[in-house]
Amino acid sequence: MSTLNAIGFVICGLVMAMLPFMMPHAFPAGSLPGGTSTLWVEFMGWVNGLIGGMFLVIERGLVFVRHQLVWNGIPPDAVVDESKIVRPALPLVLPVESLRPGRLAA
Repeated sequence: MSTLNAIGFVICGLVMAMLPFMMPHAFPAGSLPGGTSTLWVEFMGWVNGLIGGMFLVIERGLVFVRHQLVWNGIPPDAVVDESKIVRPALPLVLPVESLRPGRLAA
């Protein structure tokens, strides 16, 4: 499901849940208050809305929150000063004479 589909589910769910209130003449009263068709449309509206809403919360909301928690204030296209990058000090750790050909480094 894409984000656009999830938004469509939420909108469809809201319309279905509100339909008995917007068009009461289309849902005649039966043995239950409001009739079974009214209850069914409202229930399925809530189900559609919750499916779309949960997808939006899980797939978009949590990604946004995680991004905000991880962000350290440096934009991704920022210029990095290469003099500040720590590099291993190989000549200090490994003497230069041990790197001569024919000799193994200890």
